[in-house]
Amino acid sequence: MSGFPSRTRYANLTDQELNMVFSTGHWERPDMGFEERLEACQELEMRLADRDGTIPRTVIGEDMPNRAYGYQQGGIIALNAHMLQDGAFKPAYDEQRMAQADPIPVLAPNWMIYDTVCHEHQHCVQHDEGRSQGSAYIEPSSEYSLYRIQPCEREAFEAGERGTSRALADVRKVTGVKDPNQEDYYAVNSTYTYKDALRQAQEHYQDPDIQQAVDTVVNDYRDGVSRSYQTSGERAVAQVLDSQMAQGREQGNEAQYQPGARQTVDDAIPLWEDEPSSGRDNSSLTWERPRENDRHQGMGM
Repeated sequence: MSGFPSRTRYANLTDQELNMVFSTGHWERPDMGFEERLEACQELEMRLADRDGTIPRTVIGEDMPNRAYGYQQGGIIALNAHMLQDGAFKPAYDEQRMAQADPIPVLAPNWMIYDTVCHEHQHCVQHDEGRSQGSAYIEPSSEYSLYRIQPCEREAFEAGERGTSRALADVRKVTGVKDPNQEDYYAVNSTYTYKDALRQAQEHYQDPDIQQAVDTVVNDYRDGVSRSYQTSGERAVAQVLDSQMAQGREQGNEAQYQPGARQTVDDAIPLWEDEPSSGRDNSSLTWERPRENDRHQGMGM
């Protein structure tokens, strides 16, 4: 695997010291630019990979529309470059590359980035252990509640919050006080929890066992098993996956979000609303960094 340095500028730090790099006081220092932040994320991924015995992925910054945090695919973990640079989402661009809306500040951007690296790393673990869902992945734009409770996302969200909570505990241990962005981080994570998604899905599909339905159908589709589904929940999940696959064949291009994508609930369009879901534009622009930062450009799988 190539594309990232075997040693970063943070290689000699202890795990606790690396976590302090993400603390609000350090993250917001003038000398912590895009390059330094991205490299801290790379060091975090390399340490997580070493801990879990997985292949370390290359961490890159990528221009992402709407409120997307990042995604994992193959040999990369991509993070929202605007969130890294400015701590904000930049929703959409026109053909002249002009923002069509004002930037949206991200609450606790340093800890949401830390969480996202841990979250996407867990998808790497799933892939390397042969547990990824492949084409049986429910995209957030298809139906957010089902996306949130599907096996791979359930596990990844837990990993993100667990890892970030440990880092926040380190900050408090070192400084003696809570990180200034700690409450905002937990507030973001409490806006739409697994329990919220499960309850919404149970009510909408009128199936108290919707979690089992999701797990059953996802595993069947991943393993190529064909069967007749009996419950309303199973049939609904199968319909979502069939619709995604049909749309993908029709468009002949990539889905709006890569498997393992993480976005906020604000931009998800529930399946039962009469609004079309938008496909991801293949011409989406790569975030341009200053020329002196070019060594992180072109990182691939």
